[in-house]
Amino acid sequence: MRALVLAVGLVALSLPGFACAVEFSSPKDLLVHIYAGRPSADWTDERSYFSDTMLVLLDADKAREAGGEVRRVQGDAFGRSPGPDGERPFVGEPLIDGIRASAEVTLGEPASIILHFELVMQANGWKIDDIYLGDYGGGGWRLSELLTDDPLLN
Repeated sequence: MRALVLAVGLVALSLPGFACAVEFSSPKDLLVHIYAGRPSADWTDERSYFSDTMLVLLDADKAREAGGEVRRVQGDAFGRSPGPDGERPFVGEPLIDGIRASAEVTLGEPASIILHFELVMQANGWKIDDIYLGDYGGGGWRLSELLTDDPLLN
């Protein structure tokens, strides 16, 4: 009987959307968790970090690849690689307004890049709703816009 329960549990854990995701009780807890870990081969697989709205956009981007197109977002959008001196990103204190929050993460010293995170509280904890990089000598980007813009029209 134990073997059957274990087998059913392992099968359930392998199903999409059933991963044992950690629920974050604060925006800062979520961001600290992200920056304490190592980037995966494909950061968009880290589904437990993103809001339902962002997941729709990320899934559409993955579907483009399945259709033979190039995905619009590749690499680690969190910028989690340590700087040249091994410095780790600094997670600032979030500004919380009800179920919405914003927070900044500084990458490198001295403040070479600042990522702005927009977060939302959902039934399963705080999630990233968008990421914005300001203008750093060549233009900034907003993750939601990268995922929705048609690159052929730009």
